[in-house]
Amino acid sequence: MKKYEILITANHDEGSVLVFKELVSINIMIKRGAFLDILNKIMPTIKWEFDDGCIDEDTEYCQYVCYTEKELGNMSEYLLASWSKLED
Repeated sequence: MKKYEILITANHDEGSVLVFKELVSINIMIKRGAFLDILNKIMPTIKWEFDDGCIDEDTEYCQYVCYTEKELGNMSEYLLASWSKLED
């Protein structure tokens, strides 16, 4: 059975902290942009930006980022959200 993971981490110069993790047995990418829809339900006050992977239907990897101090020019502190297929 395929397994997928939703993972959100808070990252900074000293390392990272796990914010959210969920394993699922189905591909949630049932439409273009489905992962962003889910992220907006998990963390509705965060403005996510596409970072890596693919946002299309049936993709097995997608990543979004939110730079928490971007307006201050600090790109080393950010939230990172990823959707990925785990090894079979």
